[in-house]
Amino acid sequence: MKKATLSKEDKIKHLEFIQDVINRLSQNSFLIKGWTLTIISALIAYSASKNEGMLNLIAIVPVVLFWVMDAVFLRNEKYFRDLYDLVRETDEDFKFAMNVEEVVLTKRKYYKVFFNQTLTMFYLAIIVTLIALNFYSI
Repeated sequence: MKKATLSKEDKIKHLEFIQDVINRLSQNSFLIKGWTLTIISALIAYSASKNEGMLNLIAIVPVVLFWVMDAVFLRNEKYFRDLYDLVRETDEDFKFAMNVEEVVLTKRKYYKVFFNQTLTMFYLAIIVTLIALNFYSI
């Protein structure tokens, strides 16, 4: 029995669906970074106005929470990129599958995504800045 294959139009449409998800996840990651900078800037300004350096250390908590959320979005984005490549490279009919866990064979370790170079540089720089500001204000 022959496996069902997608028509060229169906395959293109499926790839567009997957690309839309990738774009949304990427946009969410960008927004998280923006919210991180906004909230941390507000906390630093408030800390400076009250002359409370400890608030800078408390601000590390939301930075770590945003880091975790950003890592979740990046991990999911990588899964959808894998799905995109799988659909692009094969003629197999995935019936417009969007559940990456059923289709993608590569399991990504959460901690590896969390310590991704770009995420680590961005969030660690903020944490180091907050710690430095705490010592500066003492």
